[in-house]
Amino acid sequence: MKRAYELIFQVNKMLDEEILDAVQQLEFIDDLQRLCLSYHFEDKIKHILNRIYLEHKYNCKNYEMDLYSTALEFRLLRQHGFRVSQDVFDCFKNDKGDFKSSHGEDTKGLLQLYEASFLLTQGEKTLELAKEFASNFLKKKLEDDEGNIGNNIHDEHLSSLWRVPRVNARWCIDEYEKRQDMKPIVLELAKLDFNIVQATNQQELKHLSRWWKQTSLVEMLPFARDRLVECYLWTVGGLLFEPQNGHARIMVAKVNALITVIDYVFDVYGTLEELQAFNNAIQRWDIEAMDKLPNYMQICFLALNNFIDEVAYHVLREQGFLIILHLRKSVTLLTPY
Repeated sequence: MKRAYELIFQVNKMLDEEILDAVQQLEFIDDLQRLCLSYHFEDKIKHILNRIYLEHKYNCKNYEMDLYSTALEFRLLRQHGFRVSQDVFDCFKNDKGDFKSSHGEDTKGLLQLYEASFLLTQGEKTLELAKEFASNFLKKKLEDDEGNIGNNIHDEHLSSLWRVPRVNARWCIDEYEKRQDMKPIVLELAKLDFNIVQATNQQELKHLSRWWKQTSLVEMLPFARDRLVECYLWTVGGLLFEPQNGHARIMVAKVNALITVIDYVFDVYGTLEELQAFNNAIQRWDIEAMDKLPNYMQICFLALNNFIDEVAYHVLREQGFLIILHLRKSVTLLTPY
């Protein structure tokens, strides 16, 4: 951890270096994102992107017809919430509104255009056209390739936006290490950070496993599949992959595990009479109604109730809001009326 903090300080200074032009800074930020290091430098990255955004003003005339840098800039700015119009790609289209075939020889530009196209919103025809254009030319290059560039295209053909961030970071570390422009400090930090975060995830999973065992749901409800690890990995693979979101990962994994059990109760095991009684108990959130439930449903209901109390207590302590009634209301939406 001490070494990681030292490296973070050095990388932070590298982001400030004036010798980097706009494209080099964008490439550096892109590397940090792919290596899952960007969360250490969120404020600095936002400042750099804001400056680039204000400088370019997104007039097509501001570009030097460079597909690679335009697509890279477009993607990073949109990823960070800047409003950038798809019109920046009009420079690369012909009079008929199609992308110029000459850009089909620009492999790096095509890859960036393909990545950028995944940030389209409904009705953005230019980006739809961009995805089709880039995809067709990249596939053709794979078919025609004699071994010089095929591996690079094959590795990149799936957008990074569709990949599990931490799994993708592990692959990117190996690829980054082979690059001629690799920065040793960044590489060392990426490896350290990956191991630190992995150890953090393992500790969180240990905590979840102890909690799951204490609920006795696995023993009492053997018909339900034990999917705790899957529920946790779902949080790591989604928007909660950054280390500081540990508590949120644990809470989401817990609620998903409980929902999974309830789903099996309704879909697989419970009789109609038992399910009606269970549904009534949840809809009214009536603890006394538990007397009418079979033993396995009592365990399920209490586990759910204890979890809601746990979440409500944490929010009240940390934020000062009492949300227990809202949580209970949300749970009632999980079962049919």
